[in-house]
This record gives sequence, structure tokens and C-alpha cells, in this order.
Amino acid sequence: MELACYKLNFTAPLHVAEEGLGLEEASKIVHSDTLMGAIINAWTLLYPEENAEELITSAPFTVSSAFPYIEDLFFFPKPMLRINSPQGAKGEDPSFGKRLKKIKFLSTPLFEKVIKGEEIDPSQLEIVEGFAHTSPFEPPCQNIEIPRVSLDRIASTSAFFYFHQIYFHPAGGLWFLAKFNKEGETASKLEGVLEFLGDHGLGADRSVGKGFFQIRRSHINIDHPESAGQVLLSLCHPTEEDFAQVKDHPLTRYTLVERRGWVTSPHGGQGFRQKLVRMFGEGSVFPCKVDGQVTRVLTAQPSQGLHHHVYRWGRAFTLPCILEDDHGQG
Repeated sequence: MELACYKLNFTAPLHVAEEGLGLEEASKIVHSDTLMGAIINAWTLLYPEENAEELITSAPFTVSSAFPYIEDLFFFPKPMLRINSPQGAKGEDPSFGKRLKKIKFLSTPLFEKVIKGEEIDPSQLEIVEGFAHTSPFEPPCQNIEIPRVSLDRIASTSAFFYFHQIYFHPAGGLWFLAKFNKEGETASKLEGVLEFLGDHGLGADRSVGKGFFQIRRSHINIDHPESAGQVLLSLCHPTEEDFAQVKDHPLTRYTLVERRGWVTSPHGGQGFRQKLVRMFGEGSVFPCKVDGQVTRVLTAQPSQGLHHHVYRWGRAFTLPCILEDDHGQG
């Protein structure tokens, strides 16, 4: 399957807070809800004649989360699937299981093998800082600690802490997939929005030069099986129908991610706290396709300066995969 993808080549460090760990920690990915929120905000600035609420509730495209890449080497989140190895390979390499636990991201060839249920020879694995590939490679990014000092506004006392930033390889950055209902004008507008975002920055500390990037549209071919099973490449806030189908199914494997935050709309309302939403995380697998939904997380409060409803993007971006139960039956 050939899919449209966008490569964000960062020319400055990136800080996107890791939920639950505070401002000091940073994520190596940009979740789909954060990415889509930034796109919608920029879209309304570039195309003010379009209705922002209608755009996010019935968007003509869907995006995955953004994952690291270096040159033409794309990394995917490790699916919550069994990784098969050749007969006797585990006996030859007793550390194989421990090495697998360290993997957070798989290169395209390894990801394709896993979603097709094919074997992976542990002797052919190169694992660097949680990234796995079939030959030696440089890691696409590094998490660097930056010392900072916070100042109490009342007592003027200071506190020392470390702030994490993601530094990307000069030939690396983040990439994400996009599916369009209809390409043409929508795709060209999205590319214009991404160029705008690249010039204005993504994530925190944009005012001091963080999060700038250049974009390049590309395509990626993913060799996936024909299967009812699905692996999630985005966050997903399930509908009631989605949850009813997957919650008690023996082949369902998922992580839950808590999402919350502050309103960052360019049209006012900063300082409002959004309600918490729990979503399925990237790499979760399901026995059927899930759609997900866009959820209102804050109602308009014009008297307090918030003149529009606030939504969180939770639509699913999935690819087919082979699922196996605990006995190895498909």
C-alpha cells in the first residue's frame, strides 16, 4: 500500500511534553491529537473564511502520529504483537527477550515482518536507544537535558531543574501519514499549513526558537497483510461501538494514554484547562477496524473570553496486521 507521508526535518530542538511527567520530560513522537490541533489552529489563521469547528469535526483527512526518521529510514511504534523468531534462535541468544523489551520503534522492514507474523532473526537486529533495524544505523534523535532555573513570582526564590529537549540528526526528524477523502485542493492546503507551522514552530518554547522545521512530501510503500486485525498508528478515542467490539475480545491488546492540557487557540481562551480524555495508544492492536471520534473537551464560555468549543482529535489511523492468540492460532 502506497501512502502519502510528510517528513518534518527539524532545524531546531523540539519539546513536546510527555503527559504525566511534567514540563521537564519530552516525547520522541508527536501524538496525532497534538499534531492535528496544531494543524487546525494554523489552518484557521491561513484560511479564516473556513469554519474551524466544522473542519475539526468533519475533517477531509486523517493523520497518524509523527514518528522519528533518518534519511529514508522510517520508524514505526512497536506493535503489541508477538515477535516470532526462527526455531532455536532463543536458545542461541538467551538475551533475545530482554533485548526485545528495550525496543520502542521498528524500522519499516521489521515493522512489516511483525504485522505479517513473519519471523525475525535476533542475530540480524541492530538496536540503538530503543530503535531497531536490520543493519547498523545512527539514531534519528536524542533526548538532551538542559539545566534551567524557575523563579517564584511571590517569594523570588529559585529552583533548579532539568528540561528535556529532542535534538534530531541533521538528516532526520519526524514523519507522519495522511489519508485524504479527496486529495487535490485539500492536500495542497495541508502542505501550505505545514509550511506555516514549520516557520512558526511546533511544541513548547516556540518564542525562543524551538520546534522549527522544513517539510517534504513523500510516499511510503508498506507491505501489509490482508487481515481483519488492525494496528494503531495514532491515538484513538473509541466510540461506544468501537469499545463494545474490542473491549472483551481475546485478541485485543492496548495501552491507555491520558490526554489533557491547556487551551492554545489563536482566537482566545488561553488559560483554560481541558478535561481529561483517555485514548488507546500507538501500537495497540484490535481484531477489527476502529474509527475513533473527535471529542469536545471544553464548552465555549464567551463571558470569559472563550468564544468557541474546544475539541480533541481522537480518530484512528490503522493498518492491517495478523493477530495471534496466546496459543499461536491466527
